[in-house]
Amino acid sequence: MSKIIACIDGSLVTNTVCDYAAWFSDKLNSPIKLLHVIDKPKAKAPQDLSGAIGLGSRETLLKELVELEERKGKIELEHGQILLREAKNYLLEKFSIDAQSFQRHGSVLETIMGMEDDIRVLVMGKHGNET
Repeated sequence: MSKIIACIDGSLVTNTVCDYAAWFSDKLNSPIKLLHVIDKPKAKAPQDLSGAIGLGSRETLLKELVELEERKGKIELEHGQILLREAKNYLLEKFSIDAQSFQRHGSVLETIMGMEDDIRVLVMGKHGNET
């Protein structure tokens, strides 16, 4: 069954996106799926740190950078789960709609294109957290 997909990112328009998704859900008798996409990290130019730090420090620094990226990824994942839970609760409390939710890593466009056969209506804000 085709679904109403509501793309959320925690911006100021998240509740409005949920409101429109609920309206479409009611009019089209279709379930809602809340979607949050965690963007892939932007590629950074490689850095030559070999002359900037002392002997033996490079490995320590690189290890710390890897650990930092891991922590950042976990925080982004938790943040997305919180956003989805809040939007799900909003729909349940305001409209008595028990929406499904899911989170993906990648680009929003690629994610939407990958599920286009399952989408009846796509609801997303004009501006999000990145704009």
